[in-house]
Formats: sequence, C-alpha cells, structure tokens
Amino acid sequence: MKCIGTEADGGLATYGENGNDYSSARDFVVIQAWNMNNLKKYTERLGYYLGQPLGHQTFEDMLNDFADWWNDPDAEEWYDLAANYFDGNERGVKNE
Repeated sequence: MKCIGTEADGGLATYGENGNDYSSARDFVVIQAWNMNNLKKYTERLGYYLGQPLGHQTFEDMLNDFADWWNDPDAEEWYDLAANYFDGNERGVKNE
C-alpha cells in the first residue's frame, strides 16, 4: 500500500512501498520520534497518556505494543498509528 502522511515537522512524506521516503508504515511512525525530539510529546501524540480510556497510558505500554508489532513493518497497527496521529492515508485518496 502506498501512503502519504504528515511528518512531525509538518512536511509530507510517502511510505509503504519501495522508493518512498520511508520503506514501511513502521519506519514512518518510529522516525517521527526522532523528528519530534521529545519522547514525552511523541508518546502522548500517539495516544499513550495517563487517563487514556483504552488502557494505553505509559511509555512502557507504547514500547510493549511496538515490540509486539515490530516483526511486521506493514502491520495494520502501524498504518493505524500513521492514519490516526500523522494524517496518513492511501496515496490518491487525499493530499495528492
């Protein structure tokens, strides 16, 4: 799936297929931590914060989820994070 999303610094980037800015949705999501340069803000942006109703409340929860999904860089969970927190969507659907 070829997708486009908004990086943490506001730029647009493609991901999900060879030849894009990022080779997978996982790479896109993870590199945004580097772009934000603030793990607390990054964790909160991805919906991991105290009081979060779905139970994902801490940095450790985020790391556990990432570890569970890590071996599949194109897992639906990575695409969901990109879509829900970085405006990611399939190329040609929006932003093109």
